[in-house]
Amino acid sequence: MRKVFDLRSDTEIAKWTTPCPHIDGVEIVRTPVFKIEDYSPEMMAKRFELYASGKIEAFMELYSQILENGGPAFGHILRHVRDRPNEACIIHCTAGKDRTGIIAAILLKLAGVSDEDIAEDYALTRVGREPARPRVMARLTKEPLFATNSEAALNMFTSRSETMLAFLALLREKYGGVREYLKKYVHLSDQDIDIIRQNMLALSGNS
Repeated sequence: MRKVFDLRSDTEIAKWTTPCPHIDGVEIVRTPVFKIEDYSPEMMAKRFELYASGKIEAFMELYSQILENGGPAFGHILRHVRDRPNEACIIHCTAGKDRTGIIAAILLKLAGVSDEDIAEDYALTRVGREPARPRVMARLTKEPLFATNSEAALNMFTSRSETMLAFLALLREKYGGVREYLKKYVHLSDQDIDIIRQNMLALSGNS
């Protein structure tokens, strides 16, 4: 593994990051989905409202924001798969299930994985992230927006399969499917997309 793609904003990193150890041969690539201005008090208040509701429709509004802002960030990752298919990488954000979940779903969809299997994989995020739950929840409760509403913090931590199924429907109905999204927002060509797909299938042994 030679690269780590970090989808967090400058604001998140400045606020929460402890110094990372240097690892020889590993490059950390900053690929923020959101810019500093997307973390204004007004924008954070709006996101708080959406998370607090816990409704799938609210998450779809959040996920639309990620899709519409994330093209350049996702492009770095997808071009890595296109150009260096034999070099494994790590992708992460803060909670590890919204921004990261969306790019993972895009990659899986390109590889032809069914909606149901992608949704099941997304739901398993809860299991993998469970050991970090107390630490993340403690951090969230220090945020003024979440300190007075623990339910909102819990909603922020969820990764339900029905949320991912709704996202994949949104990707088809609003953005024309994964291929059209990648062409419009990530500026990949049909040839680029075909190479990425073929690389993924070759690595999985399903070509």
